[in-house]
Amino acid sequence: AVLGLNENLLIEIMKVKVTPDNINEYGRFDRLKQTVDKAKAKAYFEKRDGEKLNPVKVNIRTDQLLRDFIFSGGKDIPDENQQTTENNGATSHEQ
Repeated sequence: AVLGLNENLLIEIMKVKVTPDNINEYGRFDRLKQTVDKAKAKAYFEKRDGEKLNPVKVNIRTDQLLRDFIFSGGKDIPDENQQTTENNGATSHEQ
C-alpha cells in the first residue's frame, strides 16, 4: 500500500517464487511497476530519505524496493519515517 500498486499482481509474482533471472518473465515485473502510484512513491521516498527526487530516481528506488520485497519473501517495507541505513550508499559517521 506504500506505493499504491496492484496488490494482486504483487501476490501473483510472489506465488511464483521468482528469481533475479526470471522476475520479468512475460513482462510481469514491468506490469507491476506500471501500477505504482508515482505520486505516492515519490512522497514515500522523499519523506523516508529526506531529499527531493526526480522521476528517474523515484523509478530506480521503486524498482529496488519491489525487488527487495519480492526476493525477501515479503519483508516489511520500512515506514517513511524511518531513514534507510544505506541512504544512497553514503554511510553515516557517528561522533
